[in-house]
Amino acid sequence: GGNLRPDLRFARSRSRQDPHPLQTRRPRHRLPTRRQAARLRGFRQRRRLALGRTVERIQEQRKGLEARKEATQATRTQTEERSEKMTANLETLATDISSHQETVEQLTASLDEREKEYSRWKENYSKSEKQLVDLRERKEELQEERAQVDVDLARVETQLQNINQQCMERLQISLDEAAVGIDPDEVPAEVVQQYNDLKQRLDNFGPINMAALQEYQEIEERHNFLESQRQDIEGSIADTTRAMREINRRSSEKFRDAFEAINRHFTEIFQKLFGGGECGMRLLDEEDLLESGVDIYAQPPGKKLQNVRLLSGGEEALTVFALLMGIFTYRPSRFCVLDEVDAPLDDANVTRFTNLIQEISEQTQFIIIT
Repeated sequence: GGNLRPDLRFARSRSRQDPHPLQTRRPRHRLPTRRQAARLRGFRQRRRLALGRTVERIQEQRKGLEARKEATQATRTQTEERSEKMTANLETLATDISSHQETVEQLTASLDEREKEYSRWKENYSKSEKQLVDLRERKEELQEERAQVDVDLARVETQLQNINQQCMERLQISLDEAAVGIDPDEVPAEVVQQYNDLKQRLDNFGPINMAALQEYQEIEERHNFLESQRQDIEGSIADTTRAMREINRRSSEKFRDAFEAINRHFTEIFQKLFGGGECGMRLLDEEDLLESGVDIYAQPPGKKLQNVRLLSGGEEALTVFALLMGIFTYRPSRFCVLDEVDAPLDDANVTRFTNLIQEISEQTQFIIIT
C-alpha cells in the first residue's frame, strides 16, 4: 500500500503536466498500475492471513486463560476450605488456652482467698487463744479458792460436829440447845476471829459467775471449730501449692524438651543452608525456664560467632528461616504462607532455599509469594 500511493501521485502529476498525452504513452502508464494492483492484492492476502493467525492466537490465549481461571477458582476454593479449618483449629486452641488460663486464674484467686481466710482465722485464733488461756487461769484460781473454802468449811463442820458431840457427851444437850440464850458478845474472841476470817475470805471471792463453766465450754467448742478450719485451710493451701508446682514442673519439662529439639533441628537446617557453620539458642536464665529470655547466635562459614542482628540481610533471612523450619520440623504445620522471604537472597541461596522447601513440603503445604 505504501508503494502504490506514490505511483498514483506520480501518474496524476504526469497527467496534469501533459493534458494531451499521445497514444504511444498509454501502454507505459497502464503497466505500472497492474503491478501495483497485484501488490495490493498480495498485501491484502497477507494481511488476511496475519489477521487469521492473530485471531487463532487470541482464541488459544482465551482458552488458556479460561483454563487458568478454572484452576485458580478450584485452588481458591481449596484454600478457603483450608483457611476455615485452620481458623477452627485456632479457635479451638484459643479456647483451650483460655480454659487453662481461667483454671490458673481460679486457682490463684482461690489461693488468695484461702490466704485471706487463713489470715483472718489466725488473727481470731490468737485472740480466742488468749481469752481461753485467761479463762483457764481464772478457772484454776477459782478452783483453788473453792477447794480451800471446801477445806475450811469441812474443818469448821468437823469442829462443829466435835463441839456438838462434846456437848452431847458432857452436857447431854446439842450445840443448838447450848447456844440458846448465849450473848454473842460473850463468844470467845478466837471464835469471833475465826468467823471474821472465814467471812472475809468469802467476801474476797466477789460475785461468782455461775455461767463461767458454760462460757468456757462454748469458747472451747469455738476453739476446736476454728482449729479444724485452720487445718482445712492449710491443707487446701498445701494442695493448691503442690498443684501449681506440678504444673510448673511439667511445663518446664515440656519447654526444655521442645527447646532442645528445636535447637537441634535449627542447627541441622542452618548447616544445610549455609553449607556448614554453627548456630544455636541459649537461655538467659537457666534457673527460671518459664520466664527466661532466649538469645540466638549464628556463625556462618568463615565468619566470627555473633548475634543474629549483626548478620547481613541475606544471612539474617536464612538464619530466621532455618529457625522457623526447625520449629516446623519439631511440630509440623499443615499449611504455611511465605511472603517474599527470597528477596534478600542471591541465586545460590535461593537454590538452597528451594531445595529445603521441597524437602519439608512432604509434611507441610507451602504457598510462597516471591
